[in-house]
Amino acid sequence: MVEVRFLRKNERLVSYSIDGHAEYSEPGSDIVCAAVSALAITIYNGIDEILKIPNLCDTKDDGYLAVSIDSAEASDQDKAQLLLETLKLGIEQMKSSYEEYINLIIEEV
Repeated sequence: MVEVRFLRKNERLVSYSIDGHAEYSEPGSDIVCAAVSALAITIYNGIDEILKIPNLCDTKDDGYLAVSIDSAEASDQDKAQLLLETLKLGIEQMKSSYEEYINLIIEEV
C-alpha cells in the first residue's frame, strides 16, 4: 500500500510525502504507483520550477518522496496552496477508486 501523508499547519498545507508501493500490479506496470508518482512529481516541479518557492525535497531509491515548504515565507506558502490542494484532491479521487492500495493521512501540526 502506498502511503500519502499531508501536513497542514495554520490552515495551510505545508508538506507531503509518498512512501511505499501500491502493489496493484507488478513493478513497472503498476498504474496506481505511476499515477501517484506522476502527480507528486508534477506538483513538486510546479512549486520548485514555476513558483520558485524555497522547499526541502527528499527522495530515496525505493520511491520515497517528501516535499516541505514549511520554512518558506507565508506569502509563498499561500501561492503554493492551489497546487498542494490540487494534489490532495487528486489523491483523494484516486483513493476512491483504489482504496485498498492508497493510505491517505492528513495531519494538523
